[in-house]
Amino acid sequence: MGIHTDDFGAALAHYRAGRLDRAEQACRALLARRPAKRDALNLLAVLCCRTGRLEEGADLARRVLAAVPDDMQALELLGDALDALKDFPGAAEAFRRASVLKPGCRRFHAKAGAALYHAGRCEEAVEAYRAVIATGEATANDLIDFGLTLTKLSRTESAVEAFQAALKLAPRDGRAWLFLADQLAVMGRTEEAISAYDVVLALRPADAHAHYDRARLLHTAGRHAAALGGVDRALLLDPVSDRAHGLRSAVLWQLGRFEEAAEAARSALAIAPDNANALTNLGNALKDLGRLDEALETQRRALALCVASGQSMITLVNLGLAHQARGDDAAAVAALAKAVALAPDQHWPQFNLALARLRSGDLDAGWLGYGWRSSPSGLAHRIETLGLPLWDGRRVDGRVMLVAEQGVGDEIMFAGFVPKLVGAGVDVVLECDHRLAPLFARSFPGIEVIAREGAPAAPAGVVAVCPLGDLPGLLRPDRTVGPWLSPSYLAADVARRAALRRRYGEERPLVGLAWRTGNVRSGRQRTIALDRLWPLIDLPVRLVNLQYGDPDAIEREAAAAGVELLVDREIDQFADIDGFAAQVAAMDAVVTIDNSTAHLAAALGRPTVVLLPVDADWRWFSGRSDSPWYPDVRLVRQPRPGDWDPAIAQAIAMLQSMVGDAVLADATERVPDAVH
Repeated sequence: MGIHTDDFGAALAHYRAGRLDRAEQACRALLARRPAKRDALNLLAVLCCRTGRLEEGADLARRVLAAVPDDMQALELLGDALDALKDFPGAAEAFRRASVLKPGCRRFHAKAGAALYHAGRCEEAVEAYRAVIATGEATANDLIDFGLTLTKLSRTESAVEAFQAALKLAPRDGRAWLFLADQLAVMGRTEEAISAYDVVLALRPADAHAHYDRARLLHTAGRHAAALGGVDRALLLDPVSDRAHGLRSAVLWQLGRFEEAAEAARSALAIAPDNANALTNLGNALKDLGRLDEALETQRRALALCVASGQSMITLVNLGLAHQARGDDAAAVAALAKAVALAPDQHWPQFNLALARLRSGDLDAGWLGYGWRSSPSGLAHRIETLGLPLWDGRRVDGRVMLVAEQGVGDEIMFAGFVPKLVGAGVDVVLECDHRLAPLFARSFPGIEVIAREGAPAAPAGVVAVCPLGDLPGLLRPDRTVGPWLSPSYLAADVARRAALRRRYGEERPLVGLAWRTGNVRSGRQRTIALDRLWPLIDLPVRLVNLQYGDPDAIEREAAAAGVELLVDREIDQFADIDGFAAQVAAMDAVVTIDNSTAHLAAALGRPTVVLLPVDADWRWFSGRSDSPWYPDVRLVRQPRPGDWDPAIAQAIAMLQSMVGDAVLADATERVPDAVH
């Protein structure tokens, strides 16, 4: 009997020395004689939990608490055992009781917060973590867990503050940086989020998920080249990630590398055949490769998968665009309308539906939806309103500033409504791309023209702004009445035009030619290889280059195509638009694809033939050979995707009429039958 007083001490010594089996034997021997011995019960509970016998450990803790309800060691043991058993409500209750008994103990509050979080009781978990912070002893991990709980409740700004507080305690904690980056991205603080991901990867360079998340954010922000580098690094670390292959496909598509985009999508599908995002990416790539039947079928397969998962909005948009590429406007509108019904507050389906409606001639609905082109987040096209109200078309006491947006071609086209505004008595200030300022100032002498350089600012007296693209919707031109814009509303420099005509020679009609666009996404279908325009060679005209780009490269391209082309090195079609306007104005006619040259030539009143693909831009509408925008434009359309020969034959016939030279008729007869 003399050894009994030392039994617990011996058990504890065995435990501390790591001799768990002997510690358990000593505890059980003691409890056989003294079943209510609390120290022995608690130590045996610990031993059971450490050796995986969680239920027994929890029962032993309950035996202690039945006798002594405020035994904090037993409460913590019970909470730990129940937490490991995933009985989170029970664990939370045990830790709560312990924290009530010892409110200044950080550990009890933190464990209660974690159990409540896992139990789905996040509001209570938030209060537990606030109690942790109130102790003044919160650790970086406590603050990270607090931030994750706030994230679960969509309290993004507070979560960011929690992660930032964690980083003050542990500046090199990769988890805190990662969670901070995620929440900054949710808030739309894109550059800060990317910077945070950079820190994550400096700390954890082999983190494939962080590489992926950073690449995804770069892609969303439009920095596609950087995104490609990031997703490639993610795939080096995790080559069987179907989502990374899928992202790579989306990035390559944005870069206009459609063959590679299709291959990346197939890689994703080889890993996960039911990856709907990869399927819709494949459909997009096939569409832009001109494989329209395959594209449509692929989008339908993607839609079937998305409908099953309840996430079909994006695929419906892509299905609509696939229909549109085939020239089926009605099917496109139907698919896009379904996408809008699923996500009425998102700009992407709304804007694409507006464009489809405009292209099909549904102008009232189309102009109404065209405002969705602007995204306040800046992730889509963003329009700067300068903090002023948008003009609604009614008379105001002050000036209206027309805000430049989109590309040079859009600015030229929408500026055609300026004379109507001035004629209606609206006091207009016109902002524009700095390259257009000299041309616009000459063309609209009664208004103030501001070159957009640096941060925009409103001049004195401006009380409202109007994005240029809003003008058609406000003025509501009727599709059946045209043209909407005045002929020759832009005025080139007369002296420069005359000098160019003398230099180019007037013994033959001057026909300006542009055949390529630098747009990486739509350029493939709009661009025509110069050697396909060879029927123009036999016409008794002088072909003049209106194509922007490196003059040496253009001359080499023309020589390889066998096209005699005048390339004027004194004209910079990109940087000196006023000089380019004089060159275009010197032409007797212009043949061009759909690019900014088409708008400049039309606005200068030059007879213009625009060659359009089947999937033509909305502004040219469907099924017509004239343009309601410009009286001097004739439209020639591909009969089938990729088939330019019939369109080129039509262009030659139109040139004959435009230039009015009888000898053109003889040249037309020399074009081979295959081209007619």
